[in-house]
Amino acid sequence: AHEKVGRAIEKVPDYWRPYWRRALIANHHARHGNLSNSENIDLRRAALSDHRRAAGLYQAGHRKPNVRVQLDVARENINLGRLTHQRTYFEEALKVLTDKAVLKYIGTHSDYLLALRGSVKIDLNDLSGALQDLNNAILISSNTSDYYRTRARIWHRLGQSDAAERDERQSAQLHELWM
Repeated sequence: AHEKVGRAIEKVPDYWRPYWRRALIANHHARHGNLSNSENIDLRRAALSDHRRAAGLYQAGHRKPNVRVQLDVARENINLGRLTHQRTYFEEALKVLTDKAVLKYIGTHSDYLLALRGSVKIDLNDLSGALQDLNNAILISSNTSDYYRTRARIWHRLGQSDAAERDERQSAQLHELWM
């Protein structure tokens, strides 16, 4: 598959989809391959580069963002931020997750977007912003265990152990319910 994508890029270097496919292949290999930390970082940087290229080419040709590719850019930045502990990756992810054009197409009330943005704000140590995003995500979708687990992390960091324990219990109950 990787060779086919490479040939497609050679034939049509200004088409967004082969770059996106190659980024997805790299991401899959990074998640499921038995890689060292430095190999994982290198692969994820390559995936981020291809995601950025795909996003730029799509937007140039369609005059609007491809939200799925934009979210892939954000997620890859988050992965790299957590692997390298470099703040700039989280800041770039947050730019994508607050971009007006992206919000226009995904909707400002998307629980997934709010929870993802909240997790980035945790990494940037913006705990009040993270708590606001997670509270709103839970208002939209109160049956998602990951949202409660993420909010429990915020409560722990804020020293609110009772609230953290309540959210951990709720997360466990929802996880059991859906298993």
